[in-house]
Amino acid sequence: MKTHLLKMIVPASAFLLAIAFSFASLAYTTKRADSPVQQGYIHSSKKEPCQLSIRCDSRITGIICTTSDGTQVWGKETPGSTVCTMTLYGAED
Repeated sequence: MKTHLLKMIVPASAFLLAIAFSFASLAYTTKRADSPVQQGYIHSSKKEPCQLSIRCDSRITGIICTTSDGTQVWGKETPGSTVCTMTLYGAED
């Protein structure tokens, strides 16, 4: 009787464990895919206040997004806006 019960419980628990890991890994990949990465812009002159630059994260991470030469990168509140005043942050690793 114990052998019969063991033959049923082990495969069932392995199946349930596989399902649990499947959902756990799906949640992790979904979080990474939905991260709020936004296009960043730099202020180069008054004539062209928002020039295309690197992509940054809009979540507050404590590290302000900058270019390789140290220039702060800004974001637009709305995609069609001509003003870039939203603070962007460095993407988390």
